[in-house]
Amino acid sequence: MLHRNLLLQAASGLVLAATLAAQTITIPNGTGTLEGNSSGTFPWSSTSTTIAGLRVQHLYDGSNFINQGVTTPVYINRIRWRANAAAATTTWVGGTYANATIKLSTSPLDYAAVSDQFANNEGSNVVVGYSGPVSFLPGSGNGTGVIGRTVVDITLTTPFLYNPNQGDLNIDADHLLGANFTPNQPTGTNRVSVDIQTTGALASRCYASGSYPNTSGPGALSQTVPHGIVVTLDYTPAVGLFSAFSALGTRSGPSPFTVQFNDTSTSSAPSGVTSWAWDFDGDGIVDSTLPNPVFTYTTCGAFDVTLSAHLLFTYSDPSTGGLLNDSPFTPEWHLASARELMRVTRGELRLYPTTTRWTKPCRHPLAEMVERDMRAQGFAVRYEQSTFARGNHANDELNACMVVTR
Repeated sequence: MLHRNLLLQAASGLVLAATLAAQTITIPNGTGTLEGNSSGTFPWSSTSTTIAGLRVQHLYDGSNFINQGVTTPVYINRIRWRANAAAATTTWVGGTYANATIKLSTSPLDYAAVSDQFANNEGSNVVVGYSGPVSFLPGSGNGTGVIGRTVVDITLTTPFLYNPNQGDLNIDADHLLGANFTPNQPTGTNRVSVDIQTTGALASRCYASGSYPNTSGPGALSQTVPHGIVVTLDYTPAVGLFSAFSALGTRSGPSPFTVQFNDTSTSSAPSGVTSWAWDFDGDGIVDSTLPNPVFTYTTCGAFDVTLSAHLLFTYSDPSTGGLLNDSPFTPEWHLASARELMRVTRGELRLYPTTTRWTKPCRHPLAEMVERDMRAQGFAVRYEQSTFARGNHANDELNACMVVTR
């Protein structure tokens, strides 16, 4: 059996520009400029008096992002649902849901294999992006066949880090009906259908309506494939190093046992990830430097797999803050990378070098910054002699690895 243990031993390094402007994307792919071919009342438009509430999981294939140029991790900050196309004479008064919850995660299932159990569709990285009142905005149609206006607009209080290379996006909307919704006016249509794309949509849904709030028993939920509830997302590119590697296919079998490994780690550094060092059997020896290697286990046992990324601190005059003059990188990348590495590392994180390149080396300012941040998060930090050390100062006390442990 193979155990996944992502231990990036020299992973720290240089950073992309700090302030990144928010961008938008509409999914399913193709609905940014075209009206969806269908409509629906889930999750926000139902006026039913016979069901207690609605919970709808929207699953979107990662290719909806990748095919629109979003190929690296992003923070999703805002979600908007739009009205289905309607004649200009169609109006609605809107109203407010007193409370609703939006959760986001990376689904462990492909959208096409969406489960009829919410828990199966929810990823381990689930976050509650928003909980509170939600307004259904008043408005009118833009014209038949013309993309409708936004009817629900939610800015997330907790942005969600999503990597389209690691799985499908799950947006989970949950709210009560009945007294939980108050129309803006006592008369008039208060809600309108939302836009849906079904034909060719790489998306699906799982929902509870008549069974609500019973959302876990057999037969309590329903799923639809394909079914793409059209949403527009505001996002910002994520800054840092984001680890992602896997063993393809089965992970156990009789020896000799051959395994194909695949790395989809990304970095916001301009050069991206440029080198790899794999240790497949935990002996501390690099077995491959390929991004997607194949390894054959000739003896039986359980093995930890380690992928090391060598993205080093820059060498520079401490008077410049530890960065090269006119550097496009910022300290935020170092912090984001170290936090991400500790999130996925079962053992320890090693960062090297930790000194500046001077005749007499001194501790790098960014190393001190990372050390303070790691300690503030409850991790233990120590320095020890590095086996990577070379040159005139190889034996200097300061020329050491920073070792971060849980």
